[in-house]
Amino acid sequence: MKFHSSVDLSSLSLQEGELLLRLEKSCVCGSDIHTYLGKRSDPAAPLVLGHEGIGTVVLSAREGVSVGVLVTWALAVPQCTSMEPRVQCESCQTFHLPQKCSRVLKYGHAPWSRAASPGPREFAEGLSGCFASHVLLRTGTYIIPLTEALAAGVPADALASVNCAGGTAMACWRTAQRHLLASTRGTMSSTTAPRRVLIFGAGLLGLYLAAAARRDCGKDGIVCVVDISKERLHLATAFGASHTVLFSPSDLTLDGIVAAIGAAAAPVLPSGLLFDAVFEVCGQPSVVAPGVRLMRPGGVVILAGMVHPASDLGSLTGEAVIRKCGALVGVHNYEGEDLREAVGLLRHAHQNFESVDTWKLLFSPAFALKDLPQAMELASKGVWARVVLSPHS
Repeated sequence: MKFHSSVDLSSLSLQEGELLLRLEKSCVCGSDIHTYLGKRSDPAAPLVLGHEGIGTVVLSAREGVSVGVLVTWALAVPQCTSMEPRVQCESCQTFHLPQKCSRVLKYGHAPWSRAASPGPREFAEGLSGCFASHVLLRTGTYIIPLTEALAAGVPADALASVNCAGGTAMACWRTAQRHLLASTRGTMSSTTAPRRVLIFGAGLLGLYLAAAARRDCGKDGIVCVVDISKERLHLATAFGASHTVLFSPSDLTLDGIVAAIGAAAAPVLPSGLLFDAVFEVCGQPSVVAPGVRLMRPGGVVILAGMVHPASDLGSLTGEAVIRKCGALVGVHNYEGEDLREAVGLLRHAHQNFESVDTWKLLFSPAFALKDLPQAMELASKGVWARVVLSPHS
């Protein structure tokens, strides 16, 4: 881990549509830890890690965005039309997946300049991650002003997590709704959410999914959350879980998972132990086969946590999926509108918490940027849902 001395950015000339932000808060995400510990290779290295954060606009070349506004931004920005040749790629134009643009730039994953003494522009282009004092938002980056959310009482620490955990959670939720609508040949109302939801993982992504499920399912919906941490499951209840299932890591077998969830939720499932939508957001491939077994016919299993090589699904058979007429759908990154929905979700959750201290149980006391090694060490222990950085403290 290396620290670079600051370059004077006050005279930086921005390209049309760009924004320079002073980072106010950043969070250490699980994927940052995987990279830091060498469990996830990144061909862009060296780079500035960190993709969860909020910042104040200090330079603006984007119409309608003023200096002084606090914003968050989508972590993936399509660049196919801003680089030569300026042609919209198939992912953007045909598949409507801008987050999978052929020339996508991902904040926290873009390369740092290898020059010994980079100039202001070269230095700024390397500021693409949140473990820094500033970040340069490129043309086309989807942004959300946060003034209203802060005024509503949502803490800055929570808002700093929204552009990864929040946006991805809403992408998972939207994807499940779309699949279930399609599986009923469009007869299910587009506003009807899954009524019986199973979530593997009570990390921040799982907690936000629980909040979305409770908001859209109503008080009678079944939201079952599974995790290996009693403390995380306690938080899951605060975020809307109706049922929680605690496991020890050694109990994560197909039959063991199914039996435990059955004991917890079966009495309230009207048509047996079957869920409309199952979400894997824990990173453990061992939960996928139980998830398929617990999925109702025509249901969906969303995979979002296993973005790492150790994700072989050897215990899952094709027959298990086929006989259920079900679907396995992967979700990676998200669309800009998912981020907007995520900010709204955090406001909703904040308004419905029974305790104002709920957020404090998720986010660590803030570390200064110079103490990043200690912050990464603490984050790797999993004590907090997110370890927080305050770059200018």
